Amino acid sequence: MTKASDEFEIMISRIHELLEGEGANVEWNERIPDPDNPKQLRQVDVVIRKDGLINLVECRLHKEPQDVKWIEELIGRRISLEASAIAAVSTSGFTSGAIKKAEKYGVILRDLKNLSDAEIKSWARSVEIAIYFYRYDNFKLTLFIDPQDVANISIDRFQNDLRNYFGLRSLFTAQLKLVDAEKLIVKENRGKRVKFSVNFFIEGFELCDCKVKEIQSDGYASLGEIKLHVPEVFAYGEVKAEKKERNVYIQRFNLGDTKVIHHDGHIAISLDISKLDIPPYWQFRFIEVLSNHENYCDSFEVVHPEKIIMPVDKINLSIIGKG
Repeated sequence: MTKASDEFEIMISRIHELLEGEGANVEWNERIPDPDNPKQLRQVDVVIRKDGLINLVECRLHKEPQDVKWIEELIGRRISLEASAIAAVSTSGFTSGAIKKAEKYGVILRDLKNLSDAEIKSWARSVEIAIYFYRYDNFKLTLFIDPQDVANISIDRFQNDLRNYFGLRSLFTAQLKLVDAEKLIVKENRGKRVKFSVNFFIEGFELCDCKVKEIQSDGYASLGEIKLHVPEVFAYGEVKAEKKERNVYIQRFNLGDTKVIHHDGHIAISLDISKLDIPPYWQFRFIEVLSNHENYCDSFEVVHPEKIIMPVDKINLSIIGKG
């Protein structure tokens, strides 16, 4: 199983969470007991349980249309696992023989159709996403220690100990309250650049066996913006349904596997920030989701949320003696 196929299956499971609505349980990559041998677990890409029924969805992320052989396998799987229904989802469509076999034996066929550039522009329910963060320039930390310790310290050693300090990122949040007070998130203030200087103290903070009596952070803050773009939109539905007849659409954005799934005014958002290009000093503030239509957000997921944490590579540091 590849990462791409996993992502595809997860997307299909999210689509069916929207389609099935409340009262349904939709599970990805589930292993269910074989009715003829309960100790034997059978892997299924997506399992849907609703109203006492169990439906199966199998997915294929291939380049070529899927043929009758896969359909025959799915017919046998539905019978073997005593499922009420089974659906086959293919990114590359199906052969004519596969479509005929599926129609005769009740296998549901679904695929994805790309919208053209013109169709994307005319599609009224498009959602826009932007990520906002505080960007800090000329960020400087000043540490105040006993005057007698200043002559014996090494700045390089202090830098190293500071980078390994377990509470390092707390030193870069002291100015947050002051910057928030400038209301940079308000649209008319988003172009402002704010100067800050904050003095604070951390109980028990020591570096290189020296007690840090006080900390000062100085710099400039402004609101940064990363607007996402939509290179692709897909319409999901039964194979013979035209794009305009389908009621599930998937916007794929230009940030990792970020996507928005639409269904009848309901949306599910998956924000993948694994590929986010993070500035040297930043703090995540909020995500803006805009649309010309009212949407109900059923779910919002951040993939790889650890990327939100500010990376600290090099610190502009000064050491000053204070009695």
